[in-house]
Amino acid sequence: MSIVIALLVFIILPYYLTGNVVVYTSNGYKLTIENKDDSFSNETRQHLIDTYFKVMPEMNAYFGQNKRDARLTIDPGYKGAAVTTGSNIVLSAEFIRKYPESYDAVTHEFAHVVQSYPKYDPSWLVEGIADFARYKWGVNNKKGGWSLPDFKSDQKYTDA
Repeated sequence: MSIVIALLVFIILPYYLTGNVVVYTSNGYKLTIENKDDSFSNETRQHLIDTYFKVMPEMNAYFGQNKRDARLTIDPGYKGAAVTTGSNIVLSAEFIRKYPESYDAVTHEFAHVVQSYPKYDPSWLVEGIADFARYKWGVNNKKGGWSLPDFKSDQKYTDA
């Protein structure tokens, strides 16, 4: 009975009290999820939450940062895959619905939160570090069909 009450108070009730915005906290980390998509899967939501609380402490430690707060918006109107500005991430509802095993896209985006560069420059370095972070800390890359590209002798480091 106490488990049912805990679920009601800590998971279900906050969702209904705040509309489609839910705040999750663990060990000093906070993830706010705003869901603008009525058909968004609870299973995918849980993967995103679990990924955040697993990878953020590891990335913070590795990069010497202390970023503990992020906001993730599931947006059916966003046409890219995902984008990060500051600590705000927009994830395409269409992308994650079409590729539900590619939820490590948020590992890449969480890396941008940790990077917290004032400018997106140089982009090849910013994106390269985020790809490295996904490679190193991604929890579902193989199943999601993602890997770093194979080396080609004609590529340049600025190709990112």
